[in-house]
Amino acid sequence: MVPDTKPRIAIVDDEKLIVESFADEFSDEFEVTCFTSPIEALEKLTLQVARVVIADFRMPELDGITLLASLRQCQPNLTRILFTAYADLDSLSRAINEAAIFHYIPKDSLGRQGRHAEIANIIFRAADLSNVLEERDGLLRRMTEQAEALNEENETLKQRRPRVLDARYFADLIGESAGLQHVIRRAREAAKHDLPVLIFGETGTGKEILSRAIHFEGPRRNERFMAINCGGIQKDLIIAELMGYTKGAFTGASENRRGVFEAADKGTVFLGEIGEMPVDSQAHLLRFLESSEVRPVGSTVTKHVDVRIIAATNRDLKAEVAAGGFREDLYYRLNRAVLT
Repeated sequence: MVPDTKPRIAIVDDEKLIVESFADEFSDEFEVTCFTSPIEALEKLTLQVARVVIADFRMPELDGITLLASLRQCQPNLTRILFTAYADLDSLSRAINEAAIFHYIPKDSLGRQGRHAEIANIIFRAADLSNVLEERDGLLRRMTEQAEALNEENETLKQRRPRVLDARYFADLIGESAGLQHVIRRAREAAKHDLPVLIFGETGTGKEILSRAIHFEGPRRNERFMAINCGGIQKDLIIAELMGYTKGAFTGASENRRGVFEAADKGTVFLGEIGEMPVDSQAHLLRFLESSEVRPVGSTVTKHVDVRIIAATNRDLKAEVAAGGFREDLYYRLNRAVLT
């Protein structure tokens, strides 16, 4: 089935008859741009929007593998196919290693009965892959922009916040109400052990401040305290933020990065707005609470870490559990010490 919008592809071959024959044969399925000069193709395809480039192997100005390898550097989402009459093992190995080709098409299959649909299917799959890579990069750019905006907003809020938010210890907490004193007494007890703590309270009531006091009054006071807001992280990045990731795990992962849990080893992690965490991510958190093991995204290696979890929410988690928005087993795992 031909899509409503034809994928844009380019064919590069120094034989004019070949490129014209190719364009004629596949003009119903694709929008085909033809090049008989690999030098011209390299210049124009660095600027033009195309999804797939199909290049002949042997050309006088520039061989097809070198052309595809060059395009890989400047247009990595442009899917590359080798078009050749010389499909020997050494050439294909070089094409895979240097140009990361998606597929190769034997020249003698062009125009042959029964091969048209097979070639078209290869090109359609190559175009789909290019679209997926482009969408992935667009998503990553948007996530990066959102993260930068959130960081900027966070820095602004830090400068505006009142001095009381710098409180670390229970003695720094200001308030004489019976309700606050009750919470502080329970928090002092929670600080003496390592069980998970769940704090309930409306936005702006100082849940993170209380969690800091629990940490700095407890046995882990000399270790790191790290806080993240589960509602302020892109949903599909929460696990990467908590567990870390390996180089190449996704676009933009240019190096190995430790997650929050590993970075806070021996210390405390505060998970703000835990009720905002997606259900599939909750399963990863539950497994961590049960095993104390992290496995970075893209890795098969697990690491053991020693972290205390303090979570907080402004939601009614019992109602969320009943509605299927929060895992019941995770709720009871976190619900070892409840501060309200």
